[in-house]
Amino acid sequence: MTILTIMEAIIVPILKQIVFGGFLYITFSFTEYGVHRYLMHGEKNNEFSKNHWTHHEHTEDDMDLRKSNNYNEDTNKYLGLYFVWKYTVAVFFTGLLEAYLLYILLPIVPWWSVIIWVALFAIYQSSFWNTIHPDIHNVSLELSWREGIPGWNGWKQLFENIGIYNWLKENHTLHHLRKKERKGNYNVTLPGADYVLGTMYKNM
Repeated sequence: MTILTIMEAIIVPILKQIVFGGFLYITFSFTEYGVHRYLMHGEKNNEFSKNHWTHHEHTEDDMDLRKSNNYNEDTNKYLGLYFVWKYTVAVFFTGLLEAYLLYILLPIVPWWSVIIWVALFAIYQSSFWNTIHPDIHNVSLELSWREGIPGWNGWKQLFENIGIYNWLKENHTLHHLRKKERKGNYNVTLPGADYVLGTMYKNM
């Protein structure tokens, strides 16, 4: 085999996967932003929004959760704190639709790899959310596989090693501390869209 043949058989397909994965990341970053800003912080007319507002209302300035009869880690740990299976499934099918549209515009990878990409993103987003979000709010409870995809300490170690774990925590802390029209920092697991849309804040 010549070098050119090797490149065509191995390197080029890998580069195409990287390019497609990069565009998919951008797409999902804007999706996370939109869901968080316009659905979770929208009118309290759906379960998702109500749960998220409850979570914000019970978060103190030090990120601890204020105890109440309807929200604390013992009473109901699901209200805006964890990604449970129904949210992971929703992320997967929403992502699948978006990835299919991207595939139509950019058909550079096999169709079956699109499904793998979406599954990996859904697993990552749920698992990392269930790692960093309870950590930010000083909650030690973990999900079982029956409830959702558990957090994984490997994410924390990985992102600490590359120096962004604490930055991601600070980013979400600012999301809680900045109120009303000053609200921002909507990305949690897939940073990017906040920068583009002008809602990435570094301080109060």
